[in-house]
Amino acid sequence: MKIFLNGNIIEQETATISVVSSGLYYGAGCFESMRSYSGKFLHFKDHVDRLHSGLIYLGLSAEQLPQEDTLRKAIADVLEVNNLRNIEARVRIQISLNEKGGYSKKNEPAFHTLITAKTHQVDNKPKRLCTVQTRVIPDLCRPVNCKLSNMLHYRNAFREAELKGFDDGLMLTVDDVISETSIANIFWKKGSTIFTPDQTCDFLPGIMRKIILNILDQSDNMQVKRGRFLLDEIKSADEVFITNSVREISAVESLDEVPFETSSFVTTLQQSLDKYKLEQLT
Repeated sequence: MKIFLNGNIIEQETATISVVSSGLYYGAGCFESMRSYSGKFLHFKDHVDRLHSGLIYLGLSAEQLPQEDTLRKAIADVLEVNNLRNIEARVRIQISLNEKGGYSKKNEPAFHTLITAKTHQVDNKPKRLCTVQTRVIPDLCRPVNCKLSNMLHYRNAFREAELKGFDDGLMLTVDDVISETSIANIFWKKGSTIFTPDQTCDFLPGIMRKIILNILDQSDNMQVKRGRFLLDEIKSADEVFITNSVREISAVESLDEVPFETSSFVTTLQQSLDKYKLEQLT
């Protein structure tokens, strides 16, 4: 595999960075993962804007931020050299700080940029979720709208579910309200209403979530209710589904062994998303 590192396309095995850095010591960095549809992307600018938000939080100035066209060109180069330009691929942009120890900021932080890509494996199998003990971190402690590298609570939540034999873990807020899973935003359907947590629930507001909400809000047959919901409320749902930018929409077949339908609505919603992609991919 060839990668993009600090302006150059190189073999992954030959890539080197300094071991003395804030990126290694503290996980000081941020990233974006997205799906390449034969070299095109869905809401690419939204991914870049979120990346910029993370970098500003980490201390970069506006002048240091990588520009959208520069990132798009670098991604295109990575896809090309890995023979991924004409198929679906998973792309990751990782930017980490190269500061040398300590928390103090005396100068503009140096950083390195890494872009990787690999073949996307489509997985349409409905998911089994369990509620995990690991909670989401409140927005007051760290901005939830940034994909910061130091996201060990998500890693721990996923592994907690995996060790129990489930596909993913449903995470609650510190005050027991439904938030998200370790890798996705969550929705559920009761009758003609779709429920999903609102922005007070400390979840990462996914770009695919934004797209799905836009599709649902324009539907004449469904209404969307955003709010703060307790665990019992989702367990009485007709259907449950999760979303992220790489996997798009995944049906949930059960939560804590409580079963749900996994056919009609999610299939129809995926068809609406496919139509949306035909109009929005760039």
